[in-house]
Amino acid sequence: MLNHPGRVVTIHQVPELFRSGYLRAASALTAVNGFKKTGIWPINRNVFTEAEFASAAPTNVAEFVETVSDTHIDQTSTLPSLKLSRC
Repeated sequence: MLNHPGRVVTIHQVPELFRSGYLRAASALTAVNGFKKTGIWPINRNVFTEAEFASAAPTNVAEFVETVSDTHIDQTSTLPSLKLSRC
């Protein structure tokens, strides 16, 4: 865009523009630093605070499973009987 002001970038030019930037940014050092910053490697269990997990509370599967298992459901009465025949 600096070389050709006023021209529109089309979908056909996106791969080449992406490739040149990606090849400059993607490196082993960038990947390693990404793992360090997130606490993945070396493992840092304190990288996130408890407050940062609050948004996951509605999808907490363990709580859902406990709620469902507390409710008695007789599945045999709701399942139709299947008759299998050989073809």
